[in-house]
Amino acid sequence: MLGRSTIIIARRLCLIKNADYIAVMEEGHLVEMGTHDELLNLDGLYAELLRCEEATKLPKRMPTKNSRERKSLQAEDTSVSQYFQESSSPKMAKSPSLQRTHGMLQFWRSDTNRNSHDSPKDPSPPSEQTIDNGIPMVAIETERTPSIKRQDSFEMKLPDLPKVDVHRIQRQSSKNSDPDSPISPLLTSDPKNERSHSQTFSRPQSERDDTSSEHSELDEVQHQKPPSFWRLATLSIAEWPYALLVLVNWLQHFYFGIMGEKMTERIRRMMFSAMLRNEIGWFDKEENNADTLSLRLANDATFVRAAFSNRLSIFIQDTAAVSVALLIGILLGWRVALVALATLPVLVISAIAQKLWLAGFSRGIQEMHRKASLVLEDAVRNIYTVVAFCAGDKIMELYRLHLGKILKQSLVQGLAIGFGFGLSQFLLFACNALLLWYTAISVDKQHLTIATGLKEYILFSFASFALVEPFGLAPYILKRRKSLTSVFEIIDREPRIDPDDTTGLKPPNVYGSIEFKSVDFSYPARPDILVLSNFNLKVSGGQTVAVVGVLGSGKSTLISLIERFYDPVAGQVLLDGRDMKSFNLRWLRSHMGLIQQDPVIFSTTIRENIIYARHNATEAEMKEAARIANAHHFISSLPHGYDTHVGMRGVDLTPGQKQRIAIARVVLKNAPILLLDEASSAIESESSRVVQEALDTLVMGNKTTILIAHRAAMMKHVDNIVVLNGGRIVEQGTHDSLMDQNGLYVRLMQPHFGKGLRQHRLM
Repeated sequence: MLGRSTIIIARRLCLIKNADYIAVMEEGHLVEMGTHDELLNLDGLYAELLRCEEATKLPKRMPTKNSRERKSLQAEDTSVSQYFQESSSPKMAKSPSLQRTHGMLQFWRSDTNRNSHDSPKDPSPPSEQTIDNGIPMVAIETERTPSIKRQDSFEMKLPDLPKVDVHRIQRQSSKNSDPDSPISPLLTSDPKNERSHSQTFSRPQSERDDTSSEHSELDEVQHQKPPSFWRLATLSIAEWPYALLVLVNWLQHFYFGIMGEKMTERIRRMMFSAMLRNEIGWFDKEENNADTLSLRLANDATFVRAAFSNRLSIFIQDTAAVSVALLIGILLGWRVALVALATLPVLVISAIAQKLWLAGFSRGIQEMHRKASLVLEDAVRNIYTVVAFCAGDKIMELYRLHLGKILKQSLVQGLAIGFGFGLSQFLLFACNALLLWYTAISVDKQHLTIATGLKEYILFSFASFALVEPFGLAPYILKRRKSLTSVFEIIDREPRIDPDDTTGLKPPNVYGSIEFKSVDFSYPARPDILVLSNFNLKVSGGQTVAVVGVLGSGKSTLISLIERFYDPVAGQVLLDGRDMKSFNLRWLRSHMGLIQQDPVIFSTTIRENIIYARHNATEAEMKEAARIANAHHFISSLPHGYDTHVGMRGVDLTPGQKQRIAIARVVLKNAPILLLDEASSAIESESSRVVQEALDTLVMGNKTTILIAHRAAMMKHVDNIVVLNGGRIVEQGTHDSLMDQNGLYVRLMQPHFGKGLRQHRLM
């Protein structure tokens, strides 16, 4: 390659013969450098490596049985060790003798010690010889034969063991030797043939097993055939029950597995549907946050399935076993059966008592673990405060205190568990001993024969263990009982504001008149704090009302009450003169359009986010809504247009773009009541003008609009401005009238009016 600097790292030295320079590395050091011819003249490490590579090439006359063997030999050729250890002399005299056996290279030692025990002449292995299987062995020897101190592959460390045809030796031994003498296990074991292991340790062959070599070969061919389905037809009467048992056991696990998966899917679907039915106040609780609900939705259904689906099959199996055992026992001998039946309550009560005992102790230690986890969680969550005040040692001491309590409780629990388990096992074996004693008495009095007595004892012994086994699963079921309780707490809960209630009113027309009449309200999570107190406000149909106030004065609460996310503690919220509780909830919310401060964008395409308000909207209606919201231009500039995925929660969009998509969604819904909760407060200045134009276009329609805003530009064009403070109305009127009052509204708007507002106040 002309004009390029090329560095080649090569294993096959034939590829670098034409290189300008060849550098030979060993153990991180440069030992030789030069051209191909120069390095050959040095007769050093490079020359040795080249001779080894040439030695690994297969001779052309080597026979191969098939293509698979040829590929195997070629693969083995590439596994030659390429690293050698330096000898005591400066030059690398490492030209070992190589032996080819079955495609593998063998190195042997050729030093003075071995020569002293051999003939005085230098030993030279034959150039070619064969082994039993007909594959030639080729030996290559160079001028010097030093010992090799390092080999990379395991095959080089050990000589190749001869490969023995197990079946051929067996046939020869059956012809030429005593048929009753076993073949040596070391000769007949073949690690690649599983049947050879069983033949190695089987009984000696007899004359009737091996009458002729032809018969042996025929048996071998038949033995190598795969098992046939028709083998079932040759089963004996005693083997059929076991075959049926295998089939029934397979069907049991198969169908119970299907049942478990269907149950998991059904539980998750029911849980998610029940979650969506709950009112917003339910989600405000700490235990119902998004992370906790997602975890419960993922785990609880799986735990219920594991506790009941898989264990239910075992319970049914053991119950059937006990029932059949009692029935057979009564038929064999009713006296022993009655004694066994009398011991069953003792076994059941002891097992149940043990599990209840364990459940009581586990409940206390679980609570301790929860408290210790809270300490750790608080420390990690507030790590900045912990580090700032150097409170790490204090946190560790508190955590160590909780762990000490857990340790003491665990010791007590361990003793209790041991006592309970020992008592249950004592009762189990005591009942078996009682059954054995009475069986012996019955046999002695000739009520039963010895055979019948043993049958009954063994039958009821297995039945007692089968009876106790389901209760052995009780700890797992008790451990998952909390998951089961959690599932039904969600599914069976009756929401305070039910969206599925079909008894509400659905008037044909909505005029949009909204009135708050003596409303008191507090959030369910903070019932002691009144957000609204004796609040009264009336908004006429088609009127635009702006609500302003300090932080926490109850502005957003008004929108939550209108949307009926919450119900007031006292008073009424009226729509067209009727209490909102009397309307159908889905119908009510379908006539309201909400734009929040942080717009909700789902992890899907822009198209799906816009038509979320009305799924039957046409393409033209969707694009017209985007134009009104000033969103069509930036959407069309995207590579995939309206089919662009916005990422998780719209992370691929800017705040202004997300807000315009939310406005387009409300425009497409075309609801008669419009609710804007500080729709432009979280937008950057560049997008603020575009979004403000879209909001102005939206507000100009003949809709009832309640606007929560803090920007003065939106206040000049509204019909009425309501100023809140402490959950009450302190000022009310138009922009000019409130400016004349020079009250709270002026102080709230001062940062937005600047110098003009100060001049207005001086006048």
